[in-house]
Amino acid sequence: MARKDESTSLLRDATVWQIEVHVARLFPQTVIAAHRTDPLALDGLLSETLRDEARLTSRIERLPDDYDLDSSSFVRTIVDTNKIRLQASRYIARGLLPITYVLGTSPWSTRLECLVEDLCALAEPESPFSMGPVPSGDSEVNGNLLVALIWMGQEIGDSKYIQSEVARFEKA
Repeated sequence: MARKDESTSLLRDATVWQIEVHVARLFPQTVIAAHRTDPLALDGLLSETLRDEARLTSRIERLPDDYDLDSSSFVRTIVDTNKIRLQASRYIARGLLPITYVLGTSPWSTRLECLVEDLCALAEPESPFSMGPVPSGDSEVNGNLLVALIWMGQEIGDSKYIQSEVARFEKA
């Protein structure tokens, strides 16, 4: 396992905690492996890492951005909304959904719900293929979000995820 950064509790293998690399790919594998082999790490270090990830990297509402561990600041000085939306959607689809499939209700499923809700709340682009604003003009973001919304509607049992959000993607 990568070593813990003492000042942030994020797992450190480089100077930057990258959303697409660490959070969407490596961290989920570590969490799932810990669930199967080392539950103490899951409840300790990895839960702490999740809390610090949300606390330190949230840039637009709770949507994360790349974080420089050495300078304790965001990597980019300018907020790139499209990049943040894309990163958050990949974190949802490649990171949090697989963790939630395995763990069920957990702090990771709560993080999943927060990111989905924030992406939907920040919807701006109008689309000729929807009944209102969609979360992004990027089809990957919207596709990742649709997968999460459908799963959440079925597994969490809250129909709001399917009724109010998926309806945005229906053609008028």
